Amino acid sequence: MSDQAHPDPHNLKGQWEHVEIMFQQDQLLDAFGRNFYTAAHALPLPTEWWKLPIVKPIKRKLTSYLTGLMVSPKRLGFKDPRTVRFLPMWFEIFRELSLAPKFIMCLRDPTQVARSLQARDGFDLALGEYRWMLYAVDFFRYTSGLSRCIIEYDDWFVKGMPNLRKLTKFLKHSDMGADADISSIAAEIVDPALRHGGSVTLRAHNAYVQSFYNLMKRFEDEPHLAGAIADAVTQFGLVQEFVRPFEPIIGSHDGTMTPTKDNGRAAVLSKRQDKIVRSRGAAALSKTEIVNALTRKHGFSSYLEISTGKTGNHFAGVDRTQLTTCHRLVYRCPDDYSDGLEIDFRTRGVGISPFFDEVRHRGTTYDIVLVASSHTYECSMRDLSYALSALVDGGILVVHDCDPPDSCGVTYAAFVDFVLGRDDIDYYTVDTDFGCGVIKKRRPLPSPDRISAGPAPEGLRLFWEAIRSDETLRYVGFKERKRELLRMISAREFFELESLGSLHFAGIQNRPASRNATRLRSGLPLER
Repeated sequence: MSDQAHPDPHNLKGQWEHVEIMFQQDQLLDAFGRNFYTAAHALPLPTEWWKLPIVKPIKRKLTSYLTGLMVSPKRLGFKDPRTVRFLPMWFEIFRELSLAPKFIMCLRDPTQVARSLQARDGFDLALGEYRWMLYAVDFFRYTSGLSRCIIEYDDWFVKGMPNLRKLTKFLKHSDMGADADISSIAAEIVDPALRHGGSVTLRAHNAYVQSFYNLMKRFEDEPHLAGAIADAVTQFGLVQEFVRPFEPIIGSHDGTMTPTKDNGRAAVLSKRQDKIVRSRGAAALSKTEIVNALTRKHGFSSYLEISTGKTGNHFAGVDRTQLTTCHRLVYRCPDDYSDGLEIDFRTRGVGISPFFDEVRHRGTTYDIVLVASSHTYECSMRDLSYALSALVDGGILVVHDCDPPDSCGVTYAAFVDFVLGRDDIDYYTVDTDFGCGVIKKRRPLPSPDRISAGPAPEGLRLFWEAIRSDETLRYVGFKERKRELLRMISAREFFELESLGSLHFAGIQNRPASRNATRLRSGLPLER
């Protein structure tokens, strides 16, 4: 367990999670578009996700972190609910470190879990119960035949704390001290006043969920139920496959955590770990999912990503099914940076002109470009200009971070300057993933009556011109009128505007570029 509690408004005595483990697993969830604090988290992970290149650097960091925690004798424990979804990766880590894992599940009534998720994230109760089922099934799916123990949440509030004796026996800890000492320590953590659900027994809305919960409660005393649980796990796997075509419906669910400056945890996180807080604000669609949806809808075949070593981060999530060209340009890229995927142009510095000189020389153009710039104004404006110059007529730019939280760069200002200063484009911004701008080159929006096409109103231009030079006024004014300046729409309106059905989101493949993808010649000059 973690040495620090990390309390937050939803758990005043803390989560007791290792922040580094939580951070790395959040990174992986975000890479798959399954952010922990969104409805999309309940969607199944990509097929054989543990083999994808994006997993390797995260697995390496987790292995290094666990190595640093181990003392002699090799005994450590950690708690993070995300782990159960990533057990295939953890099994590889355990083998590499010669560790024999023991798994403990704290079994809580699904109705209480659903109510907690509703209070924290705004999810409806049915979705909360489904998420409980997802975790429960993964526990049995991956730990079959291994050393595991199920303790019931409600038993922590029973006199004598039977869970302590059960855990001591399971872990074979003979050095934990006297029962009285252990009970005294546990009593300081287990607070009946924080038992939000109370002791009232409720039934799950979904009979299937309730049935599985009943099986789990009886399992350790009735081992013959293993067959029934295995059947339920198999059946749920089929359910998950049927869910895949409905990703946009679940992903656009309104119950996502409203981003705040710290969500109650920033005080205990380092600057690097603040990324966890920011990831909580991520909405139903990621920038890559928007790219994939537009690519499928318009039949695009060529893609370029402009990013840095710290932005982008979702190249593995690009659906390459119909792409014949899939290029990536990364600047401010350390020499040792690698995510396992090819980088067509990389530089430690910020200069990218050699790449676009080569693009012009070859006559290469792109149907769709993702711009995930360094968050300075100069880089953001330059990247937008280069990207539009390499775009085919009718092509699309997707621009990330157009609606950032505090102190997260000025890409938003460059984006507004860029779109207000041109008459050969049209644009809108999807209110998701900190603002994803969509710029269409010389093609009007299909619904001008809903989102104003063409030049921005003169009054809006004058307003922006009056505040753009003052950093403080600019950000305050932007936040006040961002819906007009960005032409902001919701994820649901994005589906409707682009006439996107579930087929455009079904079967997202996170795999490396296809072998027939064309590439620029190697050995492009680097600007350092």
